[in-house]
Amino acid sequence: MAGTPLEDFSVYSLAYVGGFVVGIALLWLLVGFVRSFRTEISRSRGAERPEWATGIWHCAACLSTNGPLAARCRTCGLERNELAHPVVDVAQDVIPTTIPVPAHSVVTLIHDTRAHADRADPHWRLAVGGLTVGSSARRAGAVELLRALDGADTVQLDVRGMGPSPYRLADLIARFEGPRFPLDVPCPEAADWSKM
Repeated sequence: MAGTPLEDFSVYSLAYVGGFVVGIALLWLLVGFVRSFRTEISRSRGAERPEWATGIWHCAACLSTNGPLAARCRTCGLERNELAHPVVDVAQDVIPTTIPVPAHSVVTLIHDTRAHADRADPHWRLAVGGLTVGSSARRAGAVELLRALDGADTVQLDVRGMGPSPYRLADLIARFEGPRFPLDVPCPEAADWSKM
C-alpha cells in the first residue's frame, strides 16, 4: 500500500537526515581514533618530549634524536654513539641589592624558556617598566630578585603559559619558597625542584 507523496517525501527526508547524522558520528569516531593513534606513536617515539628532557641522545653519525633506552640509532641503525655536546657555562646571576621601582611601573618576573636549550641565557629575568634589571639561572636567585624590589606591591608572572597575571609580591615570594614548582609549565628546573 503506497502512501501519499507527502508521506513518501517525509520518510525519504528522515532517512536522508538520519544517514547524514550517522555518517558524521562515524567520521568523528574515526578522527578520534586516528588522533589517539598518532598521539600514542608520538609518545612512544619520544616526539612530545621537550628538547631539554634528560635521556634523549643524538646520534653522532646522522644527528637524529633517539629515545633514552635505544641501544641503536633508529635512523641509521648504528650502535649507540652519542654526539658530544659542548658544555656551556650557566649564565651568571645579576642580582642588585636593591631594585627601585618608580611609581606606576609594571614589574614582571619572566620565565625565559630559551634557557632550557641554551644555558647561557638567563632562566629568570626581572623587568621594571619593560627593562631587564636583574636575572638568575635558578629559582633561588629569582626569590632574591623579588626580595630586592623596593616600591612594588604587585608583580606580573605567567604561571600557566597563557600570559602574565598580577600577583601580590608577598604571595609570589611565598609561592617560590614553597615545596612545589611555582609554574604550571614544562621546565627542567621542575624535575629537580625537590632537590633544591
